[in-house]
Amino acid sequence: MCVTGVGSGLGKALSLEFLSRGHRVIGVARSRDAFSHFEPHESSKSFVPCIADLTELSATRSAIERACAEWGIDVLFNNAAIYPKSGFLEVSIDEWFSAIEVNVGGVAACCHAVLPFMIDQKFGRIYNVGSWADRTPIENSSGYATSKGGLHALTKAIAADIEALDMDIEIHEWIP
Repeated sequence: MCVTGVGSGLGKALSLEFLSRGHRVIGVARSRDAFSHFEPHESSKSFVPCIADLTELSATRSAIERACAEWGIDVLFNNAAIYPKSGFLEVSIDEWFSAIEVNVGGVAACCHAVLPFMIDQKFGRIYNVGSWADRTPIENSSGYATSKGGLHALTKAIAADIEALDMDIEIHEWIP
């Protein structure tokens, strides 16, 4: 199983829970520092760190492909996300686009890299961590809300393509 954004929050919690249940977890994060909380745990032998910055799409693809080839991935949790908390007129357009790049582009890169392996093994599950932010945006959330709307549409579009394959592969938006 692979979880992105394991450095903190939900990604860290998911990874630790999966490890406690005996799963091997390939944890994806931007830097080696993000993996420090896995080292003291007895289950760390089942934790495989994978450094990838989701804004570097070709590097992300390479990291996921390498993980698939070396360890196999039957479940992918696309959890990594950024949330620039600024009003639309205050946020830099570069920061705004970063939310789209990570929250949609990074997810697309991970899905695109893992799906050929899932097709070869005729099984796979992908969970894209979504949000209600696109359906009911709040103040200072335009980049995040827009990206989560894109993630919702991306998940539905990939699901339609996968369904046509008639294999035991599923993709879902999971809103915790």
